[in-house]
Amino acid sequence: MDTAPAQDTRPSAAPVPPGRRRLDQEEVDELAKQLVGPIVRRIKAEMLLDRERRGLRIDAG
Repeated sequence: MDTAPAQDTRPSAAPVPPGRRRLDQEEVDELAKQLVGPIVRRIKAEMLLDRERRGLRIDAG
């Protein structure tokens, strides 16, 4: 029976290009928080346009 430890097959982090730095987890989280709002607004706008193109827009109210 083979009892050797499993090797990590995940790709290693890409090298950081010159003139740039690697972001730490807090910076990544903050960037994600800043991007969520604009991305959600864009997705909602695209969904509205798609519904309008199909003639499925229903105005409630």
